[in-house]
Formats: sequence, C-alpha cells, structure tokens
Amino acid sequence: MKDSDTSKEFTLESLRERAKELDCLYHVDEILNNQRLSLPEIFREITRVIPLGWQFPEVCRARIVYDNCSYQTPGFAASSFIESADIKLNGKTVGTLEVVYLTEVPKSEDGYFLEKERKLIQTIADRIGKTLFQRHMEQVLQEWNAVKESSLAGRSSLQKEWQVIVELLRRTDPNMHLHVCRKMLNYLYLNGIKEADGVFWSCSLTDEPSGSGELNYPTEKVLLGNITCISDKTFELASKHLSDAEILIRLKKWIQERQAYALIKTVESLDVSLGEIVQAVRRYRLILEESQGQSFYSPMEHWLKVALIRRFLSDKLEFIQMARPHVEIKDFYDIVVRLIFPD
Repeated sequence: MKDSDTSKEFTLESLRERAKELDCLYHVDEILNNQRLSLPEIFREITRVIPLGWQFPEVCRARIVYDNCSYQTPGFAASSFIESADIKLNGKTVGTLEVVYLTEVPKSEDGYFLEKERKLIQTIADRIGKTLFQRHMEQVLQEWNAVKESSLAGRSSLQKEWQVIVELLRRTDPNMHLHVCRKMLNYLYLNGIKEADGVFWSCSLTDEPSGSGELNYPTEKVLLGNITCISDKTFELASKHLSDAEILIRLKKWIQERQAYALIKTVESLDVSLGEIVQAVRRYRLILEESQGQSFYSPMEHWLKVALIRRFLSDKLEFIQMARPHVEIKDFYDIVVRLIFPD
C-alpha cells in the first residue's frame, strides 16, 4: 500500500512540475508575442516569470544578457547551481539565458535541474532568438519602405534605393556588406576600372603587396571600421562608372545569390533541425520580397531547387529530374508555413 501511495505521489508531483513548465512557457510566449513591449521590457518580463516554472521558485533567479546589457530577476546572483542556453540570431550567438539557484537544492536523478527544465531553458532561448529575428526583419522592412515612400522629386529613386541597401547592410549584416563590396570591386576591375585594385589595401592595416598584377584582398580578418572605409570608397568608385540602375541590379543579384547559397548549405546539412531550415527558407523569401519578387537567373537557383526537392519531397533521382521543371522555389514557401514540427 505504501509503495502504491508513493508511486501516486511521485506521479502527481511529476504532473505538477510539467504543469508549471507549460504554464511558464505559455507566459513566455505571451510576452514574446506582445508587440507593444520593447526588447528590454520583454527580457525583464521573461526573467520575472521563468522562476515560476522551476522546481524551487523561491530560490530560483534568471538573467538574460543581450547587446552588452543584463536583464535579471531581482536578487539574481552568481551561483554554482546554474543552467544556461545561448540565444542565437541568424546562427550566431548574440546573448545568453541563465537560470540559477541561489542556494543548494535537493538533487534528483537528473541533478540539481530536471531534464525537462534543461529542455525548457533551451526552448525559451530559441524562442527569444526567433523573436529577435522577426523584430530585426520588421525593422529592416520598415526602413526599406520608408525610404521608398520618401523618394520624392529630385534625385533618382533608383539611386536612393541602392544607397539604402548598402546602408542597411552596413547596419544589420557586416558579412553581407563585405561580400557585396568584394563583388563590386571585382566587377569594376573586370570591367577595366583599375582603381578598384587598390581599394581594399587602402583601407587595410596591412601594406599593399607590390607587383601582384591581380585584384586580391588581405587574408586577415577585416575590422568593422575598415569595412566602412572599403564600402565608402567602393561605391564612390562605382557611382562614377556605373549607372544607378546597374548598381541596384548588381546589389540585388549578389545578395540573392549569397542568400541562396546560405539556404543550400542549411538544407543540405544533416546537423540542422527542421525549424532552422524553415527559418532559412523564410529569410530567403524576405530577400525576394524586398526585390519585389524579382529573381535573377543563376546556376545556384537550380542547385537550390534540387536541394529543396531532395529535402522536402524525395531524394530519388528519377523524382527530382521529373519534378525540377515543374517546381519553383516559391512553391516551398507554401510547404513550410504548413509544416508542424517541434521547437
């Protein structure tokens, strides 16, 4: 009888813990979906509700570190009883979520933290990352649309559009910013603009090699300040020799190709989750929407189409060959929005 009572009590306790965890996640989702809250307000609210989902809430505290700022439950202190998870944006770690116990608590067979609690902290960190991505893209699109709407009489709206693309890349995506600078310098050099050869070196901390006779770049990591210098000189040179329309078309083409390549790597990787693939497809769709649906021909487009067919439909060669002429990349957008998958 005692064993039966003990088993029932254990089951009830487990159910109570699961209910607390689900309730915690529900509150976190409510906070993340509240568009009226700023990011600092979101982080403070999340750290407030997290302890309620843990086994010992009275000694549990939480902290979110993001953008060199810390948001934490009142009374938070460093502790050796800690679990943490990285907050990621576009595959890069941009912050950390930490949950601590201020004092030692009874150990379970999972340790000081239950296995479900470890999964919960990772789930919350992942959902914070998704919210950061959504807010980031909303801001980019708002700025993009604002520039388009403000294209009044005077200078060409095409010119303003390519300028704002470069500025948005500078502010939001240094890697893509540097990529389009490299592509533009190569494009200029191959079209006989020899001044392009010295742009990278003029902004580098490394001395320019002599007698190379070819357009090349420093192998060292380029500093952010140097990227701004490179960008200014690159597009000043481009504006002297290319029309605004050509600069705009080239930028959109190179950005789209780069995003296609990133999506291909994600789709073909065996180490990424379905959720990461869906997010990558959505990012690529946003790039196309920013280009007003204009897709530039590239062999990479065919590669991407095959990769998506293989991942979502079938990896049989006969099927891929049959489906490829009849399937477009945009068809997969409808597929991903209907997928049901775990976080």
